[in-house]
Amino acid sequence: MKNPLEIVLLHKKTILVFCLWTTAISLTIIETLWFSFNRPGYMKRLFWHVGGPMFGWIELLFLLVVSILIGIFLFEPKPLIYSYIGSIFLSLAIGITYNYLWNWSLFEQLLSSTPFGWEYGLFAAILNVFRILFPFGALVCLFGAAVGCTLRTLLNL
Repeated sequence: MKNPLEIVLLHKKTILVFCLWTTAISLTIIETLWFSFNRPGYMKRLFWHVGGPMFGWIELLFLLVVSILIGIFLFEPKPLIYSYIGSIFLSLAIGITYNYLWNWSLFEQLLSSTPFGWEYGLFAAILNVFRILFPFGALVCLFGAAVGCTLRTLLNL
């Protein structure tokens, strides 16, 4: 059995790319939430039924470029798929945590006085972040990774 340090050193490129991909997706989610919450004249709510935060074209283009670069660096299918799944779920968790803490700071009086109020805030955070990331954000990341992997194979880099 290998030492955990040996395993990390063996897969250091995969771990680094996974961390960078997760950071890029998470910061894009946080940026989208930040600008949607801080628009002037915009009503602050726990959850939007219509017109909630979504990725814009700039955010989707950024995720596409980052995913193409990730696909170029990780051209083997197994680490690429595992990094994609892991980074999507970890970014989802980071975005939900950020949105929940933001909701709690805005609606602390309402959520703390309501029985099981923390559940309402968490449910609203899950719905908001899930709407941001799925389906367009996740599909753009998968498409970009596939394009990057294909480019690496075609150009023999």
